[in-house]
Amino acid sequence: MANNGLIFHTPKELDVPLWKYLDFTRFASLINTGSLYFARADQLLDPYEGSYPLTDHHQTRKQVFLNCWHQSEHESAAMWELYAQKNEGLAIVSTFNKLESSFTVAEGHDIHFGQINYIDYSDIKKPSSDPIKPFAYKRKSFEHEKEVRAIIHCEDKDKCLYKGIFIPININKVIDHIHVAPYADDWIVDLISNLLNKYGLSVPVTKSRLYDSGEVLGI
Repeated sequence: MANNGLIFHTPKELDVPLWKYLDFTRFASLINTGSLYFARADQLLDPYEGSYPLTDHHQTRKQVFLNCWHQSEHESAAMWELYAQKNEGLAIVSTFNKLESSFTVAEGHDIHFGQINYIDYSDIKKPSSDPIKPFAYKRKSFEHEKEVRAIIHCEDKDKCLYKGIFIPININKVIDHIHVAPYADDWIVDLISNLLNKYGLSVPVTKSRLYDSGEVLGI
């Protein structure tokens, strides 16, 4: 079960949509294992993950694992470009409430879950004694991500050696809809639908019309 604690903000509306942009390989892994992949913080693109202040993060980054979502009422052209391969990208749509309640077991670890706070890091001078708190913050340059993330602090030194860990979730509960990238081939829609059917999952799958001329013209 996720634990918001006092570190994260919670959306005013718990049914706010969350989007997970990913490639087909990562999606197939999710469906096959029934687990979300949490990447170790030092494997993420931003070298300042967990910096709070900027000089206090290197060791902690190897003990914290993250799974990130985008909060928005609508799909994002920027997120497609950043996080989904053009020829096979897709986005899972859930809600804050459903995702929070979908975690079944985290191998003895607490899952901290909520909205990221975007701040000016130059204002932070005192290091945090909480290993989780620095990962609830990011620089203002990343505000466009509107990120909601789940965080695990690794208590098992052996598991901390891995670049990522898989945490079981209730797949039937978490996925509301799947959107296929606007520039993906049409057969990708059928491939995803067939995979879902194979695992007994009834989830609507549609291809994004983000760049269709009719959408631009309001037709």
